[in-house]
Amino acid sequence: MTRPAISLLASALGKSADLAEMIDSVREQTSPDWELIVADDGASAAVLARYAEDARIRTVSVLDNGLGPAIDAAAAVATGPCYAVVHGDGKIVPSFCERVTGLLAARPEIDALVVDALPFDADGDRSTSFHRLVGVTHEPGIGHRVTLAEVIGGRVLYSTAAIREQAWKAGGGYTCDTPPLESLAMDLRMLAAGCDLRVLPEPLARYRVHGEALHDAPEDQAAYDDAVERAYLGVGDLTSDPDARAALDARLGTLRYEKAMRHARDALGAGDTAAALAHTRVALGQRRAPKPLVIAGVLTVAPGLLRRVQSAKQQVGTLVRRAKALAGR
Repeated sequence: MTRPAISLLASALGKSADLAEMIDSVREQTSPDWELIVADDGASAAVLARYAEDARIRTVSVLDNGLGPAIDAAAAVATGPCYAVVHGDGKIVPSFCERVTGLLAARPEIDALVVDALPFDADGDRSTSFHRLVGVTHEPGIGHRVTLAEVIGGRVLYSTAAIREQAWKAGGGYTCDTPPLESLAMDLRMLAAGCDLRVLPEPLARYRVHGEALHDAPEDQAAYDDAVERAYLGVGDLTSDPDARAALDARLGTLRYEKAMRHARDALGAGDTAAALAHTRVALGQRRAPKPLVIAGVLTVAPGLLRRVQSAKQQVGTLVRRAKALAGR
């Protein structure tokens, strides 16, 4: 059997309704030199059976233990020299395989090549790419080697990337203890291991959006916040790079500030001023910003004030604007 140029890895778990579109996008590649391995718990057997005649498409049976174990099960039987994770309800553009494998062949120093993506729905592609949506205003391109400090500092990378087999192993695979942050955790581990990661600023992938929201809100915000913090704490044990360590301290401070302020807001909405004050003080321990200073002052001097307004959020905003105006005089 000839070794394919790239192994595409996908999980069918919970994606049966959209799986055929993803597989069709793979079969439309301008280069036929690929294999697709789909991890499935049996729920998508009928969909996968439609492609049984294509020997490049294989299935690996898994339990429904989450995305990370499913993708790693697919990687365990992959035969290509590089892997790319494709969302089970997403797509890749026809030139994806040809483009990324060509660049990796021409640039042997690159270990992982991240692409950009466009959101799409039933009406087609949206116009703003993923990297623009998450705040990337300047993209230096493939000539820039992404640093661990940049990613820790907030540089968001799309989850589909062409990753050489050795870099995949250096990153420890896709399973992590911080789902749903498998891609972030792996990027951090690869960078900490010294892998050369670049960004190809071309929207070669597509990700599905449901409704008007371009990003899915976490079902459990508190659990998601904890997972994000643990993902960054985990990389702290893997690097002694001073830039990365400095970025980590700053990032953790920001995450803890934002988490405390969300808790304070929720407590205010519930009328629990004591809890709101406690969370606000935690936020002040991370950053002495105008908003927590005003909230703490009001809750300490006149805790009933914020309860008497219809919207705590609007009242806090008004107080912050007043405080900034006074500070500017």
